[in-house]
Amino acid sequence: MDDYLSSKCIAEKELVKYNDGPSESRAFDVVVLLLGLVGGDTLLPYINESQHFMLSPFTGIEPYHNALRFTQALLGSVPVVHVDDVCKAHVFCMERQRDVAAGRYLCATAHPNMQDLVEHYASKHPELKLTLKEVVGEGVRVQVNTNKLVELGFKFKYRAEAVLDGSVDCGKKLGVLSVADQGS
Repeated sequence: MDDYLSSKCIAEKELVKYNDGPSESRAFDVVVLLLGLVGGDTLLPYINESQHFMLSPFTGIEPYHNALRFTQALLGSVPVVHVDDVCKAHVFCMERQRDVAAGRYLCATAHPNMQDLVEHYASKHPELKLTLKEVVGEGVRVQVNTNKLVELGFKFKYRAEAVLDGSVDCGKKLGVLSVADQGS
């Protein structure tokens, strides 16, 4: 995972260098969408990494839960976005090439903290047992700026609750979360 993240960052930095200099001399403009944790349903026959992070309070898988804790410590929140909104944001940027300036755009519908996640899961999914309830940075909330994308006219369809609930439903569908196995 570390090698993947490192190579992804290096590749992005090299690509963004194309935006340096006058626009008329560029072969193309680079637009980067920085995504929050992507949730919702999937067409894949397995749960993706991002959903594993979101479902870690239920599954108890420490590395994923620790990644949530790290994100919370780094950002003061855990930005989330629905997979459908991610797809629409990519299409939105491609269709509006002339309106979208080269650069980086944060794509996240909401910025809950870990306390928000745990409280939402406990209240909306009592049939599932939370195995990891450790919350760090309670009360810490950093509102990350998603205005650049929204100011261009993009509208997020899904709110945080739909992202989290869609991930839980997907986890149930794919057997990662099982009501029978959870017990109380």
